[in-house]
Amino acid sequence: MRISAKRFLLALLVLSMPLCLRAQPGHPARGEGADTQDNVSADRPGMSTGTDIVPRLRFQVETGFSLLKDHDTRTWGWNNTLLRFGVLPWMELRAESNLVQEELRLNGLRQENVFGLEPFVVGTKIRIWEGEGLLPAVGLLLNVSLPLSSQAFRPDYPAPGLTFLAEQNITDKLCIGWNLGCIYDGHVSDPVGYAALCVSYGFTGRFGAFAETNNYFQKGASPQYLIEYGLTWHPGKNVQLDLYSDLNAGAFRQYFGIGAGLTWLIR
Repeated sequence: MRISAKRFLLALLVLSMPLCLRAQPGHPARGEGADTQDNVSADRPGMSTGTDIVPRLRFQVETGFSLLKDHDTRTWGWNNTLLRFGVLPWMELRAESNLVQEELRLNGLRQENVFGLEPFVVGTKIRIWEGEGLLPAVGLLLNVSLPLSSQAFRPDYPAPGLTFLAEQNITDKLCIGWNLGCIYDGHVSDPVGYAALCVSYGFTGRFGAFAETNNYFQKGASPQYLIEYGLTWHPGKNVQLDLYSDLNAGAFRQYFGIGAGLTWLIR
């Protein structure tokens, strides 16, 4: 049975309404939890998103560099930056902007080179349930991509997205998270369905690792099954450094990405 995008988004909201708002637990592989006011809990690296919220009235910067080769196209993310601000104990505001360069090569020769800002993204993340026993922590991520960008990357219209977030701490070191969402790209009317599964492990209080699969489905297009894995290091309670790599399960030889970044919870 085909489910429309409007019905899908409505179902996520209805499922979320009865849940209670409570304090967020710590995440074993992303630090000790954002609620402590002193420990960073980053949404990077990785394409999936966790349920942690930036502490109230605190500001967090997440930025990095990336390089992606997808068949004949190379994309440099010179400045991938996400800004997060805690408004309430259960809600944060978010803004994202990426400075990128895309290069098309055929037979080793450059055919096209585009440099500029991708669409400016604003949104919010809401914590719904902290998780208790076998019940996972639950949240919602709402974003809108605005037509504020360089001309080459500008969408035809604002592109909303809604993602259901969940995390389950298996042990004090092992965590499993999953996302289920629906997003628009700003160019076509058909939405993109999104599903992700992430496993993260904290070796010590400072070092962690993760591996995740991110899957995209859109009418009239072939599904994409992406894999990302990487390492994190916390040199201090309010700082995280990361290193990661991307693969495409359907095109190992034609698709490869690497990246590194920094997250800073400003005191």
